[in-house]
Amino acid sequence: MGLEPGYAAGIISGSYTVTAVMGVAQSAVSSGAFVPPAGMSADQVSANIAAGYAISYVLSTVLIILLIKYLPSMFGIDPVKAGKDAEKEFSSGDDNEKLPSTFGFSDVGVLPIDVRAYKVTHEELVGQSVQDLYKRFPDAVVLKSCVVMTC
Repeated sequence: MGLEPGYAAGIISGSYTVTAVMGVAQSAVSSGAFVPPAGMSADQVSANIAAGYAISYVLSTVLIILLIKYLPSMFGIDPVKAGKDAEKEFSSGDDNEKLPSTFGFSDVGVLPIDVRAYKVTHEELVGQSVQDLYKRFPDAVVLKSCVVMTC
């Protein structure tokens, strides 16, 4: 494309927002793996890498934001309406129910019950109550326990 050495690596690095590419290119210049053409110094190539990165990083970030914002409308989708429709589809019909990943789901009293079962096999612990174990191991927190025996 007629760009001076260094710009391509900077543009690739910035457009993908992967600074590692810029580091690899800079390392190639400083180690001598890439030899600048006659009349150009390694510092100029490094400056071109940085300039290419800066320009493409800003442009790619802005373009991604615009794409995310306007892509649904390009396909005739209203994202706000689609979100509300999805909430209705996954809801049980109770207006007070909070769906996972929605505002208010983690409020106290909304989360579902978390059940964990453990089989105790260590001889010193078998047969002891949760309260006894808590007294012995105060750092092990148990909020509520239920004992269910099944075979």
